[in-house]
Amino acid sequence: MEKILFICNANIGRSQMAESIFNNVAKSHFSISAGTDVNYEGAKIHSLNIDCMAEIGLDLSKNKRTQLTEEISKQSSKIIAMCEKNSLPNYLIKKKIIFWKVSDPKNKSLMFRRNIRDQIKKLVNGLVKDLENIKQVKGGNKSNGNK
Repeated sequence: MEKILFICNANIGRSQMAESIFNNVAKSHFSISAGTDVNYEGAKIHSLNIDCMAEIGLDLSKNKRTQLTEEISKQSSKIIAMCEKNSLPNYLIKKKIIFWKVSDPKNKSLMFRRNIRDQIKKLVNGLVKDLENIKQVKGGNKSNGNK
């Protein structure tokens, strides 16, 4: 089972959306999210993001913001960043990070957030498909006696 870490700046929009979508569609994997610069850790996420995700049946109303820590990163098998490389802490420099170019919805409209959500949904669906294919290949090798 893969544990995916989604990162954005404040853990108020993109990474929360990605975590929720991923956990909704992944069958045998799990994700968490965090921000590189969370001013109010534990605070609720933006109401427009909650509304945007509710439109596709996902409830973020109880989600809280989490500050990225080295410990969180160590517990993750894959890290997906939706922020600039220069905003990442030094302890992530040597880690293999996948960067997704997704615009920051900060101070943007609900329509803009819908577009971001839909972009993230496509990216997450592709990631889940890749992870499931890898799992099937590994599982297939074991059942055939191959290493």
